[in-house]
Amino acid sequence: MSSPKWVNPTRQAYLVELWEKYGNKCRYGHLNCSDASHYAFSKSRLDNGKRIDYKVVYQTSDNDGIERYLNDYDICSEKCVKNWIESDRDQTYADYRIEYESRHNNLSDRKYPLHGKFNGIARDIYYDNSPVYRIDVIGIDGISHKPVAKIRLVADSTILFVDISKAMQSETKNQKRKALKHSKINPLLQSKIDDCLNKAVTHYLSNIHGRYD
Repeated sequence: MSSPKWVNPTRQAYLVELWEKYGNKCRYGHLNCSDASHYAFSKSRLDNGKRIDYKVVYQTSDNDGIERYLNDYDICSEKCVKNWIESDRDQTYADYRIEYESRHNNLSDRKYPLHGKFNGIARDIYYDNSPVYRIDVIGIDGISHKPVAKIRLVADSTILFVDISKAMQSETKNQKRKALKHSKINPLLQSKIDDCLNKAVTHYLSNIHGRYD
C-alpha cells in the first residue's frame, strides 16, 4: 500500500520524536496509565460573556476494538498531519499558479524577440534587471509552525526555505491569515518580507562563494 502524500523522511522522523516523548504515556508521563483523569485536557468556553474552564478526556478505539484514552502523541500527531496536508495542498495550488503565470508572462510580456540571439547590450540589460530569486510560495512550516517563504534562486534553481516570522511579528492574526492563506500581502509587509529574503539570500550566497574563493 502506498504512503499518504504528506509522508516524507523529515516528517516521519518528527513523528518518531513525538512517539518517544509521549507514546503510550499519560499527561503525567506514566506508561500505560489507566487513570482517566491523567489524560484530561484543559478547555474553556464563553457562556454569556463569562469564561468557563473545564477538563475533557478523549477516547478512541484501536483496530482490535479496545478503547483507550487519547494521549499527547495522538493529539499532537493528528494536528501535525492535518497541518501538513493543508500545507501541501496550498503549495500544490501555489505551484500551479506560479507555473501558469510563468507561462503566461513568458508569452505576453516578453521583452525580447522570440528568435535570434541577444546582442551584447541587450544581454547586459536583461541580466541586470533579472531578479536573484523568485518566491515560489509563502506558508506555514509543518514542523516549526512558523511562517516561511519557499524561494528559488534564478541562477541555478536552488530552493531555500526562509523563516519570515520576524517580518510578520507586528501583523495581526487576521492579517497573517490573509497573507499565508490567501496571498493578500500589503505593501508594507511585502517590503519587510523582501528585506528578510534579501538578507537570507545574501548570507547564503556569501557562504557559497566563500567555499570556492
